[in-house]
Amino acid sequence: SPYTLSLHDALPIFSIPCSALSGANIADEVAREAFSETTIGCRDAADGQRWWELFHTSHFRVQITDDVRGVSLCGALKNVVAVAAGFVDGLGWGSNAKAAVMRIGMLEMKKFSMEVSPVRKGRKEEPLMSSLVL
Repeated sequence: SPYTLSLHDALPIFSIPCSALSGANIADEVAREAFSETTIGCRDAADGQRWWELFHTSHFRVQITDDVRGVSLCGALKNVVAVAAGFVDGLGWGSNAKAAVMRIGMLEMKKFSMEVSPVRKGRKEEPLMSSLVL
């Protein structure tokens, strides 16, 4: 598969830990302490605990998963769906079309990430779609 090696796969070769963060966490809202959330993909449980302790507050909810690749993929793929939703808005196609693009995009994101991220296979949904809605 052309998707067998990613930066996250290469980093352990160099002994460099890598984590990924994605979610509903637009910087200005986080700074204003508006409720926000994120999922952090982290292979090492101790590192994940440190990330949780660093970021988790009453207004910033943090969930840790060991699926670094899945968090990275969903964080990138949601940008593609967001661009498509923006086109729908710009073309004036209406709310139904925008909702359909977002729903189909979310399903395609799930299918793609399940294909290239073996860690995600058989898992329940994790809160990776919140940034898609933004």
